[in-house]
Amino acid sequence: MANITAINREYALPRDTQESALAESVNCKNLGLLLDKYQPWCKCSYNIGPDNWDLCMKYRDNHHDLKFADSSEAKGYWLNPNTKFNVEEPPRQLRANDRFDNELFKKFLSRYLGALPERSFPLKTRNRLIIGLGGKGTLEMGITLHHLYGFPYIPGSALKGLARSYGINIIAEMFEIPHLSGEDLLRIKEDKNLPKPPLQILDRLLELPLDEKAPRVQYQEQLVAINSVFKDQLKNSPYLSSDSAIHEYSLDEFINSDIFKGFRAIFGTMGHAGDIIFFDAFPLTIENIIVAEIMTPHFADFYQQKKLPNGEQPIFPSEDQSLHPLVYLAVREGTPFAFCLSSRQKDKKDSFLLKSAKNWLYKGLRDFGLGGKTSSGMGLFSK
Repeated sequence: MANITAINREYALPRDTQESALAESVNCKNLGLLLDKYQPWCKCSYNIGPDNWDLCMKYRDNHHDLKFADSSEAKGYWLNPNTKFNVEEPPRQLRANDRFDNELFKKFLSRYLGALPERSFPLKTRNRLIIGLGGKGTLEMGITLHHLYGFPYIPGSALKGLARSYGINIIAEMFEIPHLSGEDLLRIKEDKNLPKPPLQILDRLLELPLDEKAPRVQYQEQLVAINSVFKDQLKNSPYLSSDSAIHEYSLDEFINSDIFKGFRAIFGTMGHAGDIIFFDAFPLTIENIIVAEIMTPHFADFYQQKKLPNGEQPIFPSEDQSLHPLVYLAVREGTPFAFCLSSRQKDKKDSFLLKSAKNWLYKGLRDFGLGGKTSSGMGLFSK
């Protein structure tokens, strides 16, 4: 067993730089930098061998006995400030909310809001919010933080994607294009020969180029491509009912409808940027903004098993498999964010597009949610 009275922490840095880095990390005011560069890795012989690396922490239990934690257990002690044990080894607990420069944030927010071309509108999180959970690294968790200042924010690309998804659902409802069940979608995913889901076809139809100002030959080619998707794939989809409203529309009526043109003007098409700009959304305060969340995957041995060699028995889900609690960071419920959209063109038509885009974004944030674990109620917003 390793000597747990002295953990050998090392970084891929010269020795004097390592010592300086460890000393400075205690007072570092950039959460993103700490998560990325100052993880509590060590080289030790406990469990993993003398030449291997792992996350590791020292702590004292309820009996004040010195203990050693590694891997996901060490990560939990590092990230969660509410752990009942006293972590002794620097960097101790991360204490994410102490890792922000409040004065710097206030100056940044004032400058950012003052530079926006349109008035921003605030919404607050109804439940906890996690953006970038899927961006896993060595910590097996992700959270989207500003690349310079280290505080959480919502990228404009994510907001545009959410508003676009809501808009597609509005169009699908208008033309009675159905949502498929989870079982149907899984079956289509597993069998590539089955027809595509109608919403996926509609999505493709809405992004295909159709430039009336293009040369005649090019425009005709674009029209043929759209007609093929509209007539051969969408209207002939076996998942549509025979009395679906989409059957009442010709291609010309569909592509000239206000909803079709408005959607494409807002979000753009292949080769053409949309007329509406979705800006990054930033919190209006960073006071106690970060909380530690825990998810506990069941049947980890079953899900993590790889292809088995011939003759080896597969692992099946069973209650005797060890649980693996995973700690990750999220934004606290009730946190206000500033959202802003702007039009590239300043005319009456685009003010209507801007209003539609804001409406779809707001309803998407209210009804769909944003980020990870939305099926559990996370990522929803309200006024």
